[in-house]
Amino acid sequence: ITGVQLEVGEVATPFEHRLYQDELFACKYFFERVSGAEFLGATLCYQTNRTFTPWHWQVEKRGTPAVSVSDGTEVQVQAEDGYHTGSATTFDTITVHGTRIQMDTSNTPFTDGEAGILKLKSGNYIDISSEY
Repeated sequence: ITGVQLEVGEVATPFEHRLYQDELFACKYFFERVSGAEFLGATLCYQTNRTFTPWHWQVEKRGTPAVSVSDGTEVQVQAEDGYHTGSATTFDTITVHGTRIQMDTSNTPFTDGEAGILKLKSGNYIDISSEY
């Protein structure tokens, strides 16, 4: 059903026409899902097996959101010598604006201070929800 507007009370107000992008923006105020193979941000290799990536939500959230990941969520860092896979183990200092992602690997592929690009591995997702 489309073109229907429910009202509280006995007086009807003019029909509210909202653009798709405005409605999507309003929904992301409460919830957004980031799906696999999506670019998350530029990252800094903090140690030889750990990176930190500042990550901002697409839309500021209503309140401090809960962040959950799909089973086996893996991220990939493209560094100078190629791609390296690890786990998005920590979402640090979560705010209404974003968080910091800590990615750890079981080996030591990075040089301390090296820059890279962090992306979510295909088939995985991260949910950001402020729907209390």
